[in-house]
Order: sequence, then structure tokens, then C-alpha cells
Amino acid sequence: MLHDCIRSAASTFGHPVPLVRAVVEQESGGRCTPRHATNRNGTYDIGCMGINSSWLPMLTRRFGITERHLLDPCTNIHVGAWILAHNIALHGNTWQAVGAYNATTEAKRVRYAHRIATRMATVPASTHQGAR
Repeated sequence: MLHDCIRSAASTFGHPVPLVRAVVEQESGGRCTPRHATNRNGTYDIGCMGINSSWLPMLTRRFGITERHLLDPCTNIHVGAWILAHNIALHGNTWQAVGAYNATTEAKRVRYAHRIATRMATVPASTHQGAR
């Protein structure tokens, strides 16, 4: 089921399937737990894609998406893919945009992007089917 959601979200937002899968694995290990531990800044991450709670006001205002909606794995993955697309619109189709999914500082963005690139390089070939 998760793979179908990943493929659908990747297709909807024009991402390679391995990129979305790598973010799911980095953020949650593929376990779609409702709520992750509280971050140092008081926010928390939700579901498969680790959607940070700081997105909730904008998601609710703009799309009517609440935390309850993010508990659905497919909705969560689609919102995460939208956040990636949002970052690409801001930073260009770069690793900087990928790093911005998780971090606000340059050094942390570089580290996060490297982790995602490493995960993408180790994704089994069968999951690359349909990737752009």
C-alpha cells in the first residue's frame, strides 16, 4: 500500500519515486506512527513523511488539512510530496530544496540531503520502476 501511495504522490508532484521513498525511510523508517517525539523547538513530526507540526496552520488554512488528516498514510505522503514541491519552487530543483524539507540551516540541509541521496542510491532497482 505504501508503495502505491509513494508512486501516486511522486507522479502528482513530478518527483522521482526513489526521492519520495527515501524521505519516507529517512523520516519514519517506513513506519507511519501518528506522532514522533517532540523536537527541540517544541514542534513534532507526524506520520510517514514526518510532516512537521509547524506546517499545520498553513495546511489547515489553505487546504483544510488537519493533523487528523495527516494520520492517513497516503494523505501524509501526498502532503510531504507537496512540501518537497514547495521547496523546489523556492530553491530550485536542487539538493538545497531536498535539505529544506527537514532543516532551516545550511549545514543541516547539506547533511539531510546527503542522507537522502545515500538512501536513493541504495533503493532496490525494482522500486525505480515508474520513476522519472
